[in-house]
Amino acid sequence: MREEKEKFYTNQITADRISNLADKLSVYHSRLMALERDVERHFKSCTCEHSKTHEEEGVRRGRETKEYIEELNKKAKESA
Repeated sequence: MREEKEKFYTNQITADRISNLADKLSVYHSRLMALERDVERHFKSCTCEHSKTHEEEGVRRGRETKEYIEELNKKAKESA
């Protein structure tokens, strides 16, 4: 009988801890989604230097693309 009660309380504590972690994850996720929404809104409405998308700048995943480099070379030849 005592072992059953201890097992029940152990399961109850485990369930409470899992519930607590799920709540924290939910709050974190909602904050992250709000931040992403704010950043998107900023990119769409702002005219600062950071408002251009990575594709417009020719940068993908931290590297300049071949097309972007060719475009820069073409512009340099035209202006020369």
